[in-house]
Amino acid sequence: MSPASNGASCKLEAELNPIPDNALLHFVALLDRSEGALGRFLQALELRSQEKIRHGQWIAVERPRPCTFTDLAVGDWRFRLVFDPEGLAPAAQASVFPEEPTFEAKEIVTHHRGACLVFLTAQPETPGPPGQLHGSSPEGWSRFRKMADLVWAWLDAGAELLCFPEGRVHLPRRVLLPLEPEQLSPEHAYLFLSNGVADQSVSSGKRLVWVRTWGLAQFGLPDLASKLELSGSPDSMEKVMKSLRLLLETLPPAMIREHGMLGAGGTVQVEEAVWRATGAPQRLPQSFLASRFGVQLFEQAPTAI
Repeated sequence: MSPASNGASCKLEAELNPIPDNALLHFVALLDRSEGALGRFLQALELRSQEKIRHGQWIAVERPRPCTFTDLAVGDWRFRLVFDPEGLAPAAQASVFPEEPTFEAKEIVTHHRGACLVFLTAQPETPGPPGQLHGSSPEGWSRFRKMADLVWAWLDAGAELLCFPEGRVHLPRRVLLPLEPEQLSPEHAYLFLSNGVADQSVSSGKRLVWVRTWGLAQFGLPDLASKLELSGSPDSMEKVMKSLRLLLETLPPAMIREHGMLGAGGTVQVEEAVWRATGAPQRLPQSFLASRFGVQLFEQAPTAI
């Protein structure tokens, strides 16, 4: 093969790569049957959307797994749809389910017969509001809200499980059906976020544990994390952990609503504990704290506000 033909082949492979680089958001819809699913989805999206919908030619690829994909425009928003009529590829399951799914989700995964990966690839360019908070993303909520139209269109098309890999969240259709996208507000962010222990270690004889959120990058914001030393009585540590978990659950809606984060040195009191924002770490201690928009650390302050 000549250098010219080799270059053309590489370009063609890049153009036919169904997974886009640097997607802004993404989710995965799992279905119990694939026949007619794409048609039902597009019809549902037409009914839900106030904007003109255009999609390009469906392109079939054989590697690394047979699937079809197309680029979809909803007004000035751009999406990539990757449809696999056989279901979620085994190679993709590790990223969609980094931890053991719940029993209900596992049952759906075991029996599903179709999957669609949806990526938001471009959004309208809009200026940020005057005086926006540092570290903010003015489009964070509206961007997620726009993607929700496609989430609910897949529910209309029969999706049994909606997966948000960045938040490590897997929602059966029964959880989302009582809501409509226009009812969503930042207070519903808990549905699409999770938190928990990211790492445990022993250093200089001290037991350390990292606790963090997953999924705030979906709203253009840093995830939250704290490193705790497991010392003191079990009762006192249980109180500290409970307070930290409440912080990680109650602060994100305010961050999303205000399009920003608490500045370094700011404090939040949660029950009997006070937590102080210490800003972003100089360098991430390990890959288990990696997040697209960085990480904001908190430490327990020694005194009350």
